[in-house]
Amino acid sequence: MKKGVIITGSIIAVVIIGLVCFGESFRPGGYGEEYHKVWKCDNYNIQIDSYARKFPDKTCHEKITIDGKKYELEFDGGSSFEIGTLNHYKEDGEEYSELESVVEGDNYDKGFFDFTLHIDKVVDSKYSYLKGKTLVFHKE
Repeated sequence: MKKGVIITGSIIAVVIIGLVCFGESFRPGGYGEEYHKVWKCDNYNIQIDSYARKFPDKTCHEKITIDGKKYELEFDGGSSFEIGTLNHYKEDGEEYSELESVVEGDNYDKGFFDFTLHIDKVVDSKYSYLKGKTLVFHKE
C-alpha cells in the first residue's frame, strides 16, 4: 500500500514539474531592468549584463564588459555572435546602427546553469589572448 502511494506521488510530482517547465517555455519574454542578471566568467575578467528574461534564448541590448571596457553583445539569430561597439550614423535622412566588432564567434551554448561563448576571431589585437578560448559564464 505505501509503495503504491509513493509511486503515485512521484509520478504526479514529475508530471507537475514537467507541465510547469513546458508552460514556462511558452511564456513571453520580457526586457528591462527587472530582468537584469549578471553572468561572470571565472577564468577571465569578463561579465555579461543581461536584460532579457529568457537570455540567451531571447536577447536585446546585452552588455558585456571585458577588462573594464563595456561593449555590446549581439547574436545573429543563429549560433554566431559579435562583441563590439555600436556606432550610430545617418544616411539619406535615415538612422542606422553598425557594430564594430572586437571579438567574434561562430558558436555559443546554453546549459542549465551556465552559458558558453566560443571565441573564433579577434579583430582588436588587445584581446588576442581570447582567440580560440571557450568562455564559461555563470549567473552571479
